[in-house]
Amino acid sequence: MIMTEFWSIELSMLFAAHLNVDSLSAQTCAYQTAWLVYSITASFATAANIRIGQFLGSGKPKEAANAKNVTYAVGAVVIFINICLIVIFHRWFPLAYNTKADALTLARRTLLLIGFMQLWDGYNIINTGIVKACGKQKRSAMISFLGFYVFGIPVAAFLMFFVRIDIYGFWIGVIIAETVTNIFLFLLIYRFNWENHAKAALVRIQFNTNNISIVTTGNGESEDTKINSRNDAEEIIPMESIGLKILVLLLFILFFIAGIITSK
Repeated sequence: MIMTEFWSIELSMLFAAHLNVDSLSAQTCAYQTAWLVYSITASFATAANIRIGQFLGSGKPKEAANAKNVTYAVGAVVIFINICLIVIFHRWFPLAYNTKADALTLARRTLLLIGFMQLWDGYNIINTGIVKACGKQKRSAMISFLGFYVFGIPVAAFLMFFVRIDIYGFWIGVIIAETVTNIFLFLLIYRFNWENHAKAALVRIQFNTNNISIVTTGNGESEDTKINSRNDAEEIIPMESIGLKILVLLLFILFFIAGIITSK
């Protein structure tokens, strides 16, 4: 799930290398700065992931849903801080990476675009953390693959090599990709049945040898619910694992083909 996004961003260096030295230098600065602010949002998303997971594992779906809402609210503050960091220091970040003098202007303008991109990137990271807390990594991986490899990367390549707007095209492609992923992730989270996720969490952590989940319902009452055994749940896991491995293999093949094409 996470690697689908990581690998797509790695392609930016491959694309920039086929433009010119200045573009590669500016893209290196933009790439590293983007990951710097990514780590800030990812840390917050991990904390939210853990907190929501704790509520689900404790059989408290209402509290988990409330934690999700708080995550969105506090996440807006984190995103705003990231935007301020990039906008305020965009003139000095390129100097920290020993960016070529001819590429300074391109790097600084690209950083402003990346600052604008945080509105999409931040909530993409936060949504991914919420989905992970509910054990829906497979769906999130499929959404990321759709957004980045079906929409984002093709648009980025078109803008860079055919429209010829330099590395700006790549980051515009990322914005388009994250627009797609955020739409689907928001819809997925909106449709979550938190009580069912709490029941599933109790099965996974094996707190109940009798497979009885004690879940606090929306009216504050406790409800004992008979749920499928862990063995029944694990029957599905091998097929999901095989599907995930096939997806990873296809991604590696895609990168291999892209490397051959771009090296010519």
